[in-house]
Amino acid sequence: MKVTDIKTFVVDCFRTNWVFVKVYTDEGIDGVGEATLEYKEKALLCAVEHIKEYLVGKNPFEIEKHWHSIYRDAYWRGGAVLLSALSAVEMALWDILGKSLKEQGFFDIYPEEKDRWYVKAPVFSFNKIRGLDAYLSPEMKSTGEAIGYDDKLNRALYKALQASGMHLQNYGTVFATVADKDKEAALPLIRRFYKLGFNIQATAGTAKFLKENGIRTHVLGKISEGSNEVPDALRQGHIAYVINTKDINGSSENNNDGHLIRRYAIENNVTIFTALDTVNVLLDVLEDITLTISTIDAEANL
Repeated sequence: MKVTDIKTFVVDCFRTNWVFVKVYTDEGIDGVGEATLEYKEKALLCAVEHIKEYLVGKNPFEIEKHWHSIYRDAYWRGGAVLLSALSAVEMALWDILGKSLKEQGFFDIYPEEKDRWYVKAPVFSFNKIRGLDAYLSPEMKSTGEAIGYDDKLNRALYKALQASGMHLQNYGTVFATVADKDKEAALPLIRRFYKLGFNIQATAGTAKFLKENGIRTHVLGKISEGSNEVPDALRQGHIAYVINTKDINGSSENNNDGHLIRRYAIENNVTIFTALDTVNVLLDVLEDITLTISTIDAEANL
């Protein structure tokens, strides 16, 4: 039996291109090996072509001899590209010989997944540019990323958020000023803050909605109406989080208030959220790290 040809096949597999090598013989018995090396597909094709020049016409069963000849005869030994190509050809030769992958020492096609979560969080440098609006929009780009990892998802989230520069507190006051279109979606989130023991403050419209739904809320006057209550509250440091959403079609007065609130929050190092999805993630983390208690009466009523 002689080797007659070696071909490579690049297969698109979502984010990674898989590279397979097929060794052909004159008796119709073929073998397949795998040589994936991320972002090095073209280099692998060249390496396999180099091995092909040596191997065609030779006995496919003399595997150890061929391996040492290819590896040791090269001027530059080793290297990820050559070794990946050589391993794929060797795998294909053992396949021709009739050895299963398990007999070759390959017990798992895919490596066992680690029981660990990895979370990346974007970093925005709003405080670097004075006057920049912190409202997130689709065209906005982060200036960096932070990563957190842990055995539990919420702990990984906590580490990523904290590493991104976000100040995480499980106590204090939440100040909310939410557009009418977002009030229903924001209600269960603010209720979760309330149950965690946070004080709730809001501008008149949001406060009225929250009170109607059973959440005790302290009203702060609007900046556009000449009140300094919001800026003063942000400067005093007792506000842990600001939740601010806007309606693109809303009044210019409300949008100007929102812009000023976001600027005051950034200038006073107060964590601000303009997307309710992120608030939900934060609450998952806070509920995981916060010890909550309930009264005996509350337990009895369940």
